[in-house]
Amino acid sequence: VREKKYTKDVLVEYVTEEGMPVLTSSIKLMKDVKVINTSLLKDVPYGYEVAEKGDIAIKNNKVTVVVREKKYTKDVVVNYVTEEGMPVLTSGIKLHKDVTAINTSILKDVPYGYEIAIAGDIAIENNTITVVVREKEYTKDVLVDYVTEEGKPVLTSSIKLMKDVTVVNTSLLKDVPYGYELAKVGDLEIKDNKLTVVVREKKYTKDVLVEYVTEEGMPVLTSSIKLMKDVTVVNTSLLKDVPYGYELTVVGDLEIKDNKLTVVVREKEYTKDVLVDYVTEDGKPVLTSSIKLMKDVTVVNTSLLKDVPYGYELAVVGDLEIKDNKLTVVVREKKYTKDVLVDYVTEDGKPVLTSSIKLMKDVTVVNTSLLKDVPYGYELAEVGDIKIKNNKLTVVVREKKYTKDVLVEYVTEEGMPVLTSGIKLHKDVTVVNTSLLKDVPYGYELAIVGDLEIKDNKLTVVVREKKYTKDVIVEYVTEDGKPVLTSGIKLHKDVTVLNTSLLKDVPYGYELAIVGDLEIKDNKVIVVVREKKYTKDIRVEYVTEDGKEVATSSLKVNKDVTYINTSMLRDVPEGYEIAIVGDLMIEDDAVKVVVRKKDTPVDPDKPVDPDKPVDPDKPVNPDKPVNPNKPVKPIKPVTPAKPENQSKPVINNTSKTPKTGDSLHTAPLYTGIFGGGIAVALLAFLKKRKKDI
Repeated sequence: VREKKYTKDVLVEYVTEEGMPVLTSSIKLMKDVKVINTSLLKDVPYGYEVAEKGDIAIKNNKVTVVVREKKYTKDVVVNYVTEEGMPVLTSGIKLHKDVTAINTSILKDVPYGYEIAIAGDIAIENNTITVVVREKEYTKDVLVDYVTEEGKPVLTSSIKLMKDVTVVNTSLLKDVPYGYELAKVGDLEIKDNKLTVVVREKKYTKDVLVEYVTEEGMPVLTSSIKLMKDVTVVNTSLLKDVPYGYELTVVGDLEIKDNKLTVVVREKEYTKDVLVDYVTEDGKPVLTSSIKLMKDVTVVNTSLLKDVPYGYELAVVGDLEIKDNKLTVVVREKKYTKDVLVDYVTEDGKPVLTSSIKLMKDVTVVNTSLLKDVPYGYELAEVGDIKIKNNKLTVVVREKKYTKDVLVEYVTEEGMPVLTSGIKLHKDVTVVNTSLLKDVPYGYELAIVGDLEIKDNKLTVVVREKKYTKDVIVEYVTEDGKPVLTSGIKLHKDVTVLNTSLLKDVPYGYELAIVGDLEIKDNKVIVVVREKKYTKDIRVEYVTEDGKEVATSSLKVNKDVTYINTSMLRDVPEGYEIAIVGDLMIEDDAVKVVVRKKDTPVDPDKPVDPDKPVDPDKPVNPDKPVNPNKPVKPIKPVTPAKPENQSKPVINNTSKTPKTGDSLHTAPLYTGIFGGGIAVALLAFLKKRKKDI
């Protein structure tokens, strides 16, 4: 590849429909571009939208984009209070910028058990609305009796319910007596304005603190375990929350001291880093990270993930399967209650770009590491935490000091070119250390390491081929061990394992049955493949040049194939050859192959086979003597009914059914004419045919 040749930065001026300037930015375009589509604009000012979408002409290296304010400018706070002014609930509602009053009919979150005391229009003051509510008319406080399974009373309380309620679900009970649990859950019937709830004592009398520490005594995790009141010793087999990545150094019984259990652990030995791909519910990538896991782990619980992207939450929780050493985690954006304006300004206060960031409602400080839209060509002048003021964040930036892209030429020790790339450097740099080079050509290593001088804006890097000592044979075989293809691959001398991702010559029509690392044995690696799953069998109809059908078979092809080449056909009917070779179109899942008989000379001296049938369709001349040395023409084969759902090519050469009727009864007339075995054979055949019919 090579860098595209850009020749211009186009100025983008965002203005209102009245022509007032809003923001000025720029976009890098190809030299010949004269029109830009608004879909390419990624920095439309926050709070605005494009008023005229589509193509906009570039004039004098500038494009003017008309924008308008979005049609909402405020979130209104809704305070629900009682008639005495006591607060009940605070919520919010999004309204149009020009709204000054709200009707209570649009409120959808009136607190449960309350109703609006004053209905109608309510004025919005200081972006807040106050709604007066009162408790709905209840007709009963229901008595709740908590009793044991033996009927002993434990606690009596009450619950306020609507007048028509006759059944209560135990999930509504918030005052189950301490030390007890529900013995029966679900719906309970109210009888005589009383609810009887059966509970039982929990079987524990103490919570024991569990401290996991390293062999050096460093704390790792503190948790707890519920135990019977008289327990003084705990077996490690009961511990279910050993810190992830650690293992017990001492197993067996551990003594409880001062209601505390100390468990010594050590880090497990890991053998793999698993890639973690965070994606949205519609599959868009958000963040890629990694997690260190044990070699045998195939499933990861989402509770172990500590780097869920900021502003996102897990959409799917629980165990996730590792596939191809990768874990795909589905996330979704958290529900925020405010958009914070981000103003990028220069050190002397000049505006550069205005954007926004979604934050949690309680956030008052933002770290610059969260900013993903620092203006192109600028860098942060101040990093760290920045305080939000009046719902706005001011970020100071300065122009990056680039003046050159340096050409990097990789050459061999003999001066032969291997690869040309580039590197972006500071304007004053004259020397580059080879440790900065990230694109050394595959299969090569640096011949000279250290500082290299830049000359004429170019860096020459000398490389040499890595020392390989073996060509490894790659044998592709099917799952039942049948060979498919043998090839080879060049590997480093010390390599003992080959990952299937390096294989570039998987046989056509096959896919890998086993992926991952494969062991190299005796300088050979066995790769198991299987045929790709095709989705259609096409019918192959062999016909003569005059359209008569000769045979039918089938052929398995890829679902998207619309042509086949005659070279793929392996079941041309015996005695025929393809008349038209090359590509043939598939129509209605069938293809017609034109064939013709091969030119086979007749041997006049070859004796006639008395068991070979003659053609009953051909009339016999009784006045013409029969040549006993001339073979009788055989019956032409016909094709039977076309078979359905054939999985393998089939050619059927079932004979065509002979004619019936009076023609069969003429055979005795010719008996005296035909001499020797010929007449006998013919008569026997015709009788047999009649009998079969």
